[in-house]
Amino acid sequence: MRVTEIFYSAKGEYMFKGHWFYEDIDTAIAAKPRDQKYSNGIPELPSGDHLGHPRQLWLCGSDSDNETYTNTYHIGVINKKVKIHQIAPGLTSPPPNLEFDADDYFYNSFTVRPFITIEDLWEDWMPWSLRYNEVLRREGLEGIQKLRDSCGGNFTKLMRGPSHKELGHPEHRVLPVLELFAGGGGISHITRSNGRVEIRHGWANDINQSACATYNCNAPEAHVSNCFRAG
Repeated sequence: MRVTEIFYSAKGEYMFKGHWFYEDIDTAIAAKPRDQKYSNGIPELPSGDHLGHPRQLWLCGSDSDNETYTNTYHIGVINKKVKIHQIAPGLTSPPPNLEFDADDYFYNSFTVRPFITIEDLWEDWMPWSLRYNEVLRREGLEGIQKLRDSCGGNFTKLMRGPSHKELGHPEHRVLPVLELFAGGGGISHITRSNGRVEIRHGWANDINQSACATYNCNAPEAHVSNCFRAG
């Protein structure tokens, strides 16, 4: 947890408020059906070993998600201060040139649990991150207000990095697509007439042989598979 606020309560207790980081078992990466079926849509999370690098964390990607959980505690519950490094998206371990101690952690993604999404984190703008502190130090509260106004109060928008338009990429983009449980390919077939995005069918899979035949008619250039393996 990143400490974002330290204060005295009305009872005179020394308290702090924080912003959550998640381990892999607390994210959608670890979600699995309970008895191979979802119970009221709530996935069961395994416990025990980590699924990836044991020192990797995921930043809670929204203020509303962060408020879902208890995030205010007595200062006495803090056991140890650790360093959490932000590294480049796509890396699965700390780069060799990073001074990384045994007690350190790293992150390069953020997650929004209600929507079960995980995205690359390009710039961490959550309150009291390094970026946030730079603006506060340079421009004061007025700079923070401008920052909030620029993203409508939603810092998640700032963390996704520059848009394709800002990077100078063409408005018309070609997206290769792999479809699972593809059916006849109706959804992607509709989007082909989007005008801004061209769907290029590459691969598809469905358990129903008739659906695969229909998909082949809609997208003859695609490699369509009729195999399915449970487990």
